[in-house]
Amino acid sequence: MGLFDKIGKKKPEEEKQEEIVAAKTPEELKKERASSFVMGVEYIMQKEDAKEIVVIGKLDGRAVVGNTVTVSNPGRLSNEKSEVQITAIRTTDGDVREVSGGSAELHLSMQEERNFRIGDVLYTADVPAESTMHAYAKALTETYVIKRQLELSDQELEQLSVSDLQEMLRFHAFLQDRSQSEQGPESAIPPERVKRLEKSLANRILEEDYIYCVFSKKTGEPYLYSRTTSDTNGGYHCSAPTIRIFTEEYKSRMQGIYEGGRFEVKRIENGSKGKGIYNFFGIAFYLDGAEGVEVISDDTILEASLLVEKPDERTITENGIPVSNPDLMKWLLMLGQMDKADLETDDGKIIYTLYYKFMAAQATKAKFLVPIHAQGKMPEANEEGVLQVEDGTRFDIPCVPGKNGRKAIFIFTDWRHLYGTINEKCEAVVETIDSLINSFDCIINSGDYSKGGGYISLSTYNEMDEIASSMGH
Repeated sequence: MGLFDKIGKKKPEEEKQEEIVAAKTPEELKKERASSFVMGVEYIMQKEDAKEIVVIGKLDGRAVVGNTVTVSNPGRLSNEKSEVQITAIRTTDGDVREVSGGSAELHLSMQEERNFRIGDVLYTADVPAESTMHAYAKALTETYVIKRQLELSDQELEQLSVSDLQEMLRFHAFLQDRSQSEQGPESAIPPERVKRLEKSLANRILEEDYIYCVFSKKTGEPYLYSRTTSDTNGGYHCSAPTIRIFTEEYKSRMQGIYEGGRFEVKRIENGSKGKGIYNFFGIAFYLDGAEGVEVISDDTILEASLLVEKPDERTITENGIPVSNPDLMKWLLMLGQMDKADLETDDGKIIYTLYYKFMAAQATKAKFLVPIHAQGKMPEANEEGVLQVEDGTRFDIPCVPGKNGRKAIFIFTDWRHLYGTINEKCEAVVETIDSLINSFDCIINSGDYSKGGGYISLSTYNEMDEIASSMGH
């Protein structure tokens, strides 16, 4: 029984009458050819015949019985398209020959069986891709967010794609923002349902064969997105930096946005062991300082811990020495990814100054890896990462000519950056810049992408130290 079926099944004589009047007049054929519509599927009713189905949704345009239309799902990687024919239309007025706009129940006949889903879209050939995407998103959000209030079974969650989950979370965030801006009531959706959906999205991303991430051409690392805002007291605040990813479904649109300029898009493979994406996030979060992931846009942000739990710092180790500096790296990278044009605007100058201050506060207290070549075998570090070195042991520290007649040495924020620059296997000791700067200038993370690090001279360090002291560090 259909949603609009208040009477029940048709009488046999009614079905025979429909068969008799099946032939269409020239005027009816003209109107059918002129029909154009798009409709997102919000409700599905299976029929006994596997090649017949009933779908309900909000229709934009005009549909006519007898139309052959396309059905697809923009939120699916395969986005398989099928041809279906409209065999009947029902509205609140009962059975109709055609319908223009509003809710409608369409009875469909398929040439081949199709597993219909909420969010599938029916459309005529003239409908642009933007309209089918809008209908897809509207059907998902109307069904799962507005009507169902994100109350879904485990089975339903399993069937949703990355795009499905992102659209639902995006729309929920929109409702929350609108509620706050209009000072209206908060969303009635329990927070635990939102968290469950976020966790499901995180799991689905980690299960993808591959994803795409927006990188900075200047730093060679994922581009860090942060928003700087001012308060009523004249102060400024930077939001937690995030990286941005998207799936294959959005590739063509995103490449159009990120082609050229400061960005480049890189594909992140999950690999045969299914850990590639997980490891990529681990590096971005706990070595480079990103604190979350923007999925497709900044409307949907997942916290880092939903994708990769924060590791015990003692596990970020090489030769028993744990070293990582995510709180420094994020400011180095955000400084490095800025363009010259950014510094020519008032806002850009303010942002650069903020980033520099935060970087200085972290750099003056950070512990770095200094590559060395030891004469003889290096002892193993103890549980605290401390090396007991015998008197008379000789170390060679690689150095290069620096600025103003001084020598400069290479220092690294973590083992990944060290081995990314120095190909040969080497030892390292842990030092602060303060312990080195009187003898050497320091080059942080020297490598193929110099903008991912920095050059610290004695005068620069003294300036940074003053900034750190003024900030209470």
